[in-house]
Amino acid sequence: MLAALECLDKLNWLANGRAAQLNKASKQALEGWPGRLESLDVDANLQAVAQSCPRLKHLHLWDDVTDAAIQAVAQAQRRPQLEHLGLHGPIGRTDLALRAVAQGCPKLEHLGFRSCGNLTDAAIQAVAQGCPQLKQLHLEHCRNFTDAAILAVAHGCPQLEHLYLRSCRNLTDVSIQAVAEGCPQLRYLDVTCCVNLTDAAVQAVKQGCPRLEHLILHGCRNLTEAAIQAVKHLDLQHLLRPTHSDAQPLA
Repeated sequence: MLAALECLDKLNWLANGRAAQLNKASKQALEGWPGRLESLDVDANLQAVAQSCPRLKHLHLWDDVTDAAIQAVAQAQRRPQLEHLGLHGPIGRTDLALRAVAQGCPKLEHLGFRSCGNLTDAAIQAVAQGCPQLKQLHLEHCRNFTDAAILAVAHGCPQLEHLYLRSCRNLTDVSIQAVAEGCPQLRYLDVTCCVNLTDAAVQAVKQGCPRLEHLILHGCRNLTEAAIQAVKHLDLQHLLRPTHSDAQPLA
């Protein structure tokens, strides 16, 4: 397996469970594999992938990948180049994996989780401390995160430009106020269904995020029209109101 992977040193993207995007050389290498391959344990071979692809920058993993596999990827990067990591699905992801990523991938700029219900604040706190170059953080349906996680991001990731907090229902105004104060480069904020937010969060965004272009407030049921009017002076390209389903361009 390792010998076969050595020919994929130009691999740009590796995806498990979805279609992978490969450059021409990598695709030709894959097509040249013997036709006898019947099964592939991606979890067991992620370490081989990491060792054979030292320039790996983008990695997306779906569903049945364990902590051990993610730890292997992080630890195998002797010269850490990984910039973009996406973890999608509920199986086998705990704080151990994210702590390994935080320690082994200091150049990480894009990090995304979806439906990773086993992760806690400690995972995000480790990432915020170990990945100060983070520019995009996507958290969706991660039910365990509280303000403590986002406070760590606000304090540790000043270059953050895109923040997605969809259905992170434990978050309060404290999180958004901290982000507005600590992340002046923020251009995109999605707080869909963060049901505890109030007008105070929007007011903080108004004061602390002068570069904001996209603000998604859908499902934030405690916001008033006064809060929406308060951000209209910003140079927003799109604003999704709490009770509307489509983003509205602003004049």
